[in-house]
Amino acid sequence: MSFCCKTKEEIVISFLEELAIIYNIERFKVYDYDDFLNIVKKEHKNRELEDKNILYKIVNKVDFLSVFNREDIIKKVADIIFRV
Repeated sequence: MSFCCKTKEEIVISFLEELAIIYNIERFKVYDYDDFLNIVKKEHKNRELEDKNILYKIVNKVDFLSVFNREDIIKKVADIIFRV
């Protein structure tokens, strides 16, 4: 995901596409923006609910190496955006 010379809209769509890959959302289907956003948002919330146990929270807080994990960073940004 490269942000160089992209509009805000292109950056948001690229971010959603990255999340869609992480969440295994069908790649070869054509979505309109609102549907795509809602599908990614719903999948993010579902995944977040699955992961919400105390052990996961503790490990997540102490795992400093996850800062360098691209997928974890994308998920954490999604948490902020979607306010889960």
